[in-house]
Amino acid sequence: MRKLVETTLMSLDGVVGSPWEWTGSYWDAENRGHALAALDRYDAFLFGRVTYETFAASWSQVRGDAYLERINAMPKYVASTTLRETTWNATLLTGDIVEEIRRLKHQPGKDLIKYGTGKLDRTLLQHHLIDEIQVWIMPLIV
Repeated sequence: MRKLVETTLMSLDGVVGSPWEWTGSYWDAENRGHALAALDRYDAFLFGRVTYETFAASWSQVRGDAYLERINAMPKYVASTTLRETTWNATLLTGDIVEEIRRLKHQPGKDLIKYGTGKLDRTLLQHHLIDEIQVWIMPLIV
């Protein structure tokens, strides 16, 4: 069975929201290389609506960046009760999100990764659907 891995960036003072606004120069070539290598473990993403909309708006247009090109090529699943359509190689999950995630986890393939910590995580944690949580601590205070 595939695992679902929650990955998030966090500052030294515990801030996890909007990391693209505060990671700045700390997201350097070494971090990008590590993040790119880490993607080898996964073959699909899970997003909540807010993270999906934010990343799709900015990352989907990037070319010439190995990390973002890998993400752009990967299938994505979006959990939302308000979206009606998706782009960016994404499939909208409809119906019971718990059952949808269980179904995804039972499909063959590599593990699933989820970026961003938000409202969806409460449901995922309540139903024991997150198998691993990775926190990348950035050396700054927001």
